Amino acid sequence: MRQLSLIVALAMLMVGGIVAQSVSAQDGTPAPEAPEPTAPGQMTVPLAIGLFESVPDAPVAFYLSLATFPPGASTPPEPDPGPSMTYVQSGQLRFEIEGPATVTRLDVGPQPATGEVTVGAGDWVVVPMGVPFRVLNEGSEYAVALVAGLLPLETVTGATPSAEEATPIASPEGTPSALASPEGTTPEFIFEPLAGGVITELPPAPLAVALLRLTYDPGAGDPIPSQNAGPLIGYVENGQIGYTLASGQATTGKAGSLEFTEAPVGQEVILNPGDWLFEQAGAASQGRNTDGAGASVLLAILAPPDAFLIPQPTTDPAASPVAG
Repeated sequence: MRQLSLIVALAMLMVGGIVAQSVSAQDGTPAPEAPEPTAPGQMTVPLAIGLFESVPDAPVAFYLSLATFPPGASTPPEPDPGPSMTYVQSGQLRFEIEGPATVTRLDVGPQPATGEVTVGAGDWVVVPMGVPFRVLNEGSEYAVALVAGLLPLETVTGATPSAEEATPIASPEGTPSALASPEGTTPEFIFEPLAGGVITELPPAPLAVALLRLTYDPGAGDPIPSQNAGPLIGYVENGQIGYTLASGQATTGKAGSLEFTEAPVGQEVILNPGDWLFEQAGAASQGRNTDGAGASVLLAILAPPDAFLIPQPTTDPAASPVAG
């Protein structure tokens, strides 16, 4: 729906002053070009970007979810069967992590994190698969977070299809996640799966995941179809989006339904708030705002790290203490 080069360049700019010069000085990676001008009436807002050092064997479910924590709510201290990235939209959350992880604050960039870490709005935490952790809201206000991650397909559906089936999933109820609602917790937090799909083939780890918000003014749209470097999830927050698949494979779904539909090539599909789309790697598409008001779409993209030029966390603990 947007050119990946623009997404990548903007994603680099969001990591708290860590620019390509520091990366290229270490490993010879060339610096990215300046961000492309955004098309008229559009804006891409990078939210979070992280690195999954290890991933489950394919096929895997790639998901995007919303977690709401009332004051006092917490998750059970247990590991996820896949890696996850949690971006705090509002409030504060405390992570109790029993292993290596990464916390990113906009003012200092990515840092190693183990033990107790408190993060606020605009910060994010990446926890590797198999690392036990707990999330708590110890404040007096609600906390809301977006979670993107990977899960072995058998933990979502109870069955593993062959690579040829490539069956997508949407808003998988009961997705086992570190943010899945525990029984008997008072107050309970709310876990809302937004969208997802099945990836049948994954490149070798590490893999990068980026979370962005794409906005369209009334009547604005992508001038040409664009192709992403990896699988993509899109979730319509507000407004109305006309989505057209130019090539490749994609599915779309409606708000509140577990059913999905194969997106027809060359035919526009209208997506309303709560609707979603999932593109397999290599799909090309474009979107436009068909409504008289503004529209916004949450995007989660998974790709090899060289597509994003991920900066590595510094190993200097004095640079930024992560314990809150």
